[in-house]
Amino acid sequence: MIITKRILITIDLGTSEAIYSANRDAIILKIANTKLAKKCYNGSYIVSVDRIIKKGDVVIADNKLDGTSYIDVQLEVKAVVFACGKEILFGQQIEKIEKNGVIILRGPLAAGMIAVTAREREIAKLLAEKQEIPVVVQKAMYVPNYAHVTIYGFPYIPELPKNVYYKINEDLSAADTDNLIELHNRIEEEELLHKSLDKEKYAFFQDIMYPFKTQQKFELSPLGSKFAPIPSENNWIKPFLNISSGYIVAPVEIKNELKIFHNKEKKIDDVFTVDISLYSALFEILNSRLIHLHNLRGFVENYKDSKFTQMTPYWKEIQRMKI
Repeated sequence: MIITKRILITIDLGTSEAIYSANRDAIILKIANTKLAKKCYNGSYIVSVDRIIKKGDVVIADNKLDGTSYIDVQLEVKAVVFACGKEILFGQQIEKIEKNGVIILRGPLAAGMIAVTAREREIAKLLAEKQEIPVVVQKAMYVPNYAHVTIYGFPYIPELPKNVYYKINEDLSAADTDNLIELHNRIEEEELLHKSLDKEKYAFFQDIMYPFKTQQKFELSPLGSKFAPIPSENNWIKPFLNISSGYIVAPVEIKNELKIFHNKEKKIDDVFTVDISLYSALFEILNSRLIHLHNLRGFVENYKDSKFTQMTPYWKEIQRMKI
């Protein structure tokens, strides 16, 4: 996903022309973009260097006589960092399919390979060289100065549905609340981008990403009946301010929306639980929702017309693989 981050770097300003220029900041940004943009650096792929946060004093090299100077700066950059295990990478074209099943890929941002396990074997039979496929990134390496991210992943297939039940051991602080509100705002911004997408394709890919063949009802299940939905409000964080114990879950059975349920008292046995603070639980739930929406938009924007039709056997196999 595209994020905004801050990095520290030493900029070589060159000769005295840059030292005394009235547009030194513009020169710094130009040099920084030349050095960093469209390359890997500091655990990410830098899209652009956008502004200077802080800068130190200009230091003139004392071992040279040409006026070479340096300056330490803190920069705000737009960067890509993949959420490994969750994020789907689009635009990855198959360069070669090896006899051992390894598939070599290359795309605008990344290059690497995918290995086919038993679960993806039927999908792999449908793939061909020059075809663009959706890839779930499992590992990503950001080698400094490389013009692409090196990835290892799998072709997209339906997730095995599994709920995580968070056992809450700590309530929210004021700082926690602010961070969660900021993350929720990012979800709302992402949702706005969905309003202009093709409605038919949008519904199709919503269904593709739903892990069940038929609509499930969490509330009607034996375990789900022990939970109550947390009410939706304009001030969405308000209902969580009074939660300091119990369990919360965002069920995978809920289709096309985020709903969080709370179990205040009843003990849960024989399910996957994580003992965690409310902040960490909500951050994980909200961040997963943001990634899901980002992936959904990626499907709709990348698979249109002939590219969509070419993948018809792939979509059918995904539907068949659902539970």
